Amino acid sequence: MSPIRHAAVKIEFNLFELENQSIRNTIERKRREALRSNYRRINDCLLKGDSTHGLQGLISNKHIDAATAVTNTNWATKTGDLIEADLLAAYNTSLSNTGGSICPDTLLMSGTIYDLISSKPYSTSGFSNQSVLQAFLAKSKTITNVVKCNELNGALSGNANGFVFFNNSSEYG
Repeated sequence: MSPIRHAAVKIEFNLFELENQSIRNTIERKRREALRSNYRRINDCLLKGDSTHGLQGLISNKHIDAATAVTNTNWATKTGDLIEADLLAAYNTSLSNTGGSICPDTLLMSGTIYDLISSKPYSTSGFSNQSVLQAFLAKSKTITNVVKCNELNGALSGNANGFVFFNNSSEYG
């Protein structure tokens, strides 16, 4: 039988240790805030541009054909095959805008459209568990990345939601 009947652990911090911990937490919090702020600014600059520095963004770039950025706000009432047909038509338009030489590999979508097509069943007959987005991706083999971009919500012409196909390769940058 052990002679120890009661054991307690006491942890104490002196004032210096508490102050240092607080300083470390403050520095880490400020570092995270600075990173978030920088990422937000980079996203804004890439999408909307920066007229002060003469930079055009993806949405405001005069060299991007209007057919490349597609807006559609009535998909909530369309069937999966009609939405997929719209996506395939936009994909083909994007491909033909380059004379067929640059295949898009990325689809950048406003958050509301992404949420709609990633959750909407492609078929209402009950024979498939595929969403509209999954059905589209199965037919457009070059699209390897779909990015939900809430910054595109209401950002395209006429405050519409939309999507953009492009090739995200440094070869075309």
